Amino acid sequence: MKNKDSVIILSVWGYPPQWTKYKYTVEIDHPAHRDLGKSTCISCCTTITLAYHLAKKYKVKTVVFGVDTVIDPSAAKDIRYKALSSYKNWLKKLLDQDNCSCCNEISRPSIDISVLPGIGHYYGWHFKASVDNAFVQAFRKIFAELSRTNYSWVFLDLSHGLNYLLTAVLYATVANAVLFNLENRLMIMNSEPARDNSKRCIVTREKYIQREFSKSLNMLDVSRLQVAVNLVRSLIALKYFQPIQLREILKELEEKSSQIIPELEELEKALPFFKLLSNTIVGPTFTNSYTIDNNSREEPLRTALCREHQGLQDRDVAEEFRPRKNDSSKTVEYDSTSVFSVLPIALRKIVSDVCEKLIANEGDRYLIKYLDNIGKYYRRSGSIHSNLIVKRTKEELGKVVEFVVKNRNFLESCYNSDLVLARDTKIEISEVLFRAVSSIPWNTLNEITRDIGSEKDDCITLACRLDIATTKTNLNKERQEIYSSSVDSNIDRFLRNMCAHAGFEYTSIRKIVIDVEKKDLVKIVYDKDILFKILKHGKIIELKR
Repeated sequence: MKNKDSVIILSVWGYPPQWTKYKYTVEIDHPAHRDLGKSTCISCCTTITLAYHLAKKYKVKTVVFGVDTVIDPSAAKDIRYKALSSYKNWLKKLLDQDNCSCCNEISRPSIDISVLPGIGHYYGWHFKASVDNAFVQAFRKIFAELSRTNYSWVFLDLSHGLNYLLTAVLYATVANAVLFNLENRLMIMNSEPARDNSKRCIVTREKYIQREFSKSLNMLDVSRLQVAVNLVRSLIALKYFQPIQLREILKELEEKSSQIIPELEELEKALPFFKLLSNTIVGPTFTNSYTIDNNSREEPLRTALCREHQGLQDRDVAEEFRPRKNDSSKTVEYDSTSVFSVLPIALRKIVSDVCEKLIANEGDRYLIKYLDNIGKYYRRSGSIHSNLIVKRTKEELGKVVEFVVKNRNFLESCYNSDLVLARDTKIEISEVLFRAVSSIPWNTLNEITRDIGSEKDDCITLACRLDIATTKTNLNKERQEIYSSSVDSNIDRFLRNMCAHAGFEYTSIRKIVIDVEKKDLVKIVYDKDILFKILKHGKIIELKR
């Protein structure tokens, strides 16, 4: 029997004891759901009716968003716990066959309840959350659910609930649908207006929720929720290595930097990674890319963002804003937040998705495999020119690896550790040997390999054929030019080479390490001063030390 696809229903509930019973009819006019036909259910809740309808074809998970304001703070030590318990109790009554004609036809639905922060005056208390609190907590909950399960459809039921809560959950749902590529699989549902019906479904001894009547009410500005959705949508461009939108996001956030420094820091950290890849400067993004300074101290490159791939996946984001009672002032308060706090969550998702493809098949350990993955990614994204650059670079590196591995023993016997250093199954070669071998055609290298094998070449002959001395002189001259240059046009040439060789610009490289058994590169070490000077010149990375 074929496993059912999973769908999720997101629903906003207000105060269920005020609900009454109706005969609900569900018929979804969408090609993917027309085969479900029409369902009717006498029920007190549209969410249950919708779950019943979808269960004909799908495995249904439901998340209900309630609100703290259903509880009188004077009668509760822990408002959130009491609110959650109340919603669970109300749910049990709503599923009772006396209140639901279709509930005996389906297995008990999987329903989670998340209680959101409240706004307004109830029971003589002032609930002082913001729309940002409700949006951010709803976003986190939905994000956690979509991360755990591969849902084929998302249904949002807006039939119940408070006005600002509906808006917050709506935008939180849309933002996540954009992020998880489910926007065209998002169905937003609402019932016709309810008619007057005095018979309540839930009989409760508790007093009904009391809203404090006031001659004045505050208008809530919820427009920033749309801004947050637009920013999440802009972040999606990073999947195609287009960081221009991220720069605009940073510019917008910097205007509010006094409140959102953590968000700025995480976004700024990711920007160089995508700017490098957008310019086909791949080398510094490899997980085993390092820099070395004048004191021979090596440091991992911060631009190798996929090094933290697993850590990005393991983060728990389903945090809640817990209510805090102040009995003397009769207020319920929450930690302040900003809608922009969801951006790092969205960014980590995007980085994780990208890195998952880039480091597949041991791409996190072996550079040529990493380049192969990136080339495929460029090709799928329509970046043909970048794909061709990576393909050529991969071939050039493969040529170096093959020559060094085949002639390992002879190279070791001819040169000191400054040029070649072998450790077990690893060979470390300097930038001089790397450039010398890279500049020689395949046919010539094969000829040299044959001559070494037949003992026609000695060390002196090899040095001449590889032109080691000239290569070393030229590299030193070019490095000196970079160190001393203050003219943009001089650095432009090296920046062009960096882009044209997928980040393997010779003057910026100090050494590479080859795995003999895998016949692949496992480490690349850049000259810190030169690399950062070139990248800073291209405004690709800021020099931070």
